[in-house]
Amino acid sequence: MNIRDLIGEATEYDKKLELDVTQDVTQDVNSNDLDTQIIYLIKKDDKISTEQMSKILEVSTRTIKRHIKEMNNIKYIGSGYSGHWEIL
Repeated sequence: MNIRDLIGEATEYDKKLELDVTQDVTQDVNSNDLDTQIIYLIKKDDKISTEQMSKILEVSTRTIKRHIKEMNNIKYIGSGYSGHWEIL
């Protein structure tokens, strides 16, 4: 193996590493932004459903539920239609 082959391999590795880091950062930013938007919607209307949030934020209901589950400062009090969200 000569030096040009080694340089080519290193360059390809750098490109892949840069792509992976960019994707991770983008996901983190989007995740934090979505969490902030969920909190905003709950502050605006504590009886909003996850389905309504998903339509407003243009993500799936499953994504909304997953984010809320991962957030330790939001709880749903009560049951079904008669309940409401609380931000702790």
